[in-house]
Amino acid sequence: MTKTNIMQAWDGILPDAAADQRMLHAILAYQNAYQRKRRIRQRLMTAVPAAGCLLLGAGFGLHHYHMTRPLTMTLSSGEQIVYRALHGSVGDAVYVYPEDGGSRALTAEELHMLLPCAAQPDPCVAVFHTGTGDFIHAETKIGDVHVHLSKDGFPVTDVIVTGTQTYTDICGVPVTFGYFLTDPNSRGIRTAILYASYTRADLQIYLETGCKEADSEAIGTALGELVYEMLEADAPDLSAIKYQG
Repeated sequence: MTKTNIMQAWDGILPDAAADQRMLHAILAYQNAYQRKRRIRQRLMTAVPAAGCLLLGAGFGLHHYHMTRPLTMTLSSGEQIVYRALHGSVGDAVYVYPEDGGSRALTAEELHMLLPCAAQPDPCVAVFHTGTGDFIHAETKIGDVHVHLSKDGFPVTDVIVTGTQTYTDICGVPVTFGYFLTDPNSRGIRTAILYASYTRADLQIYLETGCKEADSEAIGTALGELVYEMLEADAPDLSAIKYQG
């Protein structure tokens, strides 16, 4: 199927559940909600070995968002990327880990395999299926960019967006780029949240960063450059990252 046909087909349907779950941790308020989610997930990871079914989800409040025009940016490679304003309704994803779950820290080499870029991702703990040894989920940062990683079939975020998604083709991989703006703060400044999401070699990757609205073009270009750098490299081999209890 050609790229044009794929885009036409994609634009004409609602994304499936997996696509929804990949799209958006970004509809939460950037500063406060991310910290709240991180605390929940830290507690969840420590409880994984003893839990049969772990849920992460409900209760996040939504803000009023200003829907605006697409933002088109050009990378140093000449590639153009398009960030589209968030459209669609929002719900909670059910975040479930398997009964046989364990966790361990990823090595620097494993992180570089998952996120092949010049910048070093922060150290992080990943969740695994202890029965198969398979990688399930991890969260880290690359500079100011929050990164969520999940094996395909597991939600990479805890929020579902129902609505048409579009993508930019980067190195042959369809990438969803999106953004939204929060309400102005007491000084009239709005925060721009920019995110990118794609799947490669059974690994779902979601990246998100925030900045002042005035800085959105520069920060959005930097995020696009990071995605391009990772997609230029070889696809990650999840079979080489196993649980070691």
